Amino acid sequence: RGDEYDDDARKAYSSLNTVTLLKTVKPEYENFSVEMRKSMERVGLYDCSDCGNVNMFLEGFHDAMLLYAIALHEALKNGYNKKNGTEITSHMWNRTFEGIAGQVSIDVNGDRNGDFSLMAMTNVEAGSYEVVANYFG
Repeated sequence: RGDEYDDDARKAYSSLNTVTLLKTVKPEYENFSVEMRKSMERVGLYDCSDCGNVNMFLEGFHDAMLLYAIALHEALKNGYNKKNGTEITSHMWNRTFEGIAGQVSIDVNGDRNGDFSLMAMTNVEAGSYEVVANYFG
């Protein structure tokens, strides 16, 4: 903030570690981000020519829809009705597939194994944070 408390704040935050979603760097995700921004601009919802990638939660939504499509396809192929949500859901569990940002793994309980980054202040003087470790679930 530029006041007399900056040094104290930097010192306090130097002990803070933050767990965050792993940032995707795959070219497919970069292309996905560009296409999403273009689509939103075409319909007048968004004007952000200087923005970076789209929100990472959009990536999760994309992969959830992809997982649903895969499960629905398998359920229909096995003769189940498209209205049988229990059967469709069971085809989502215990599977791995390639999502927009990389490999997605769903465990036997239907929970996604997440990928995370640990961020820490690496330069106390500048107050800058960087990724110091990654966890691939």
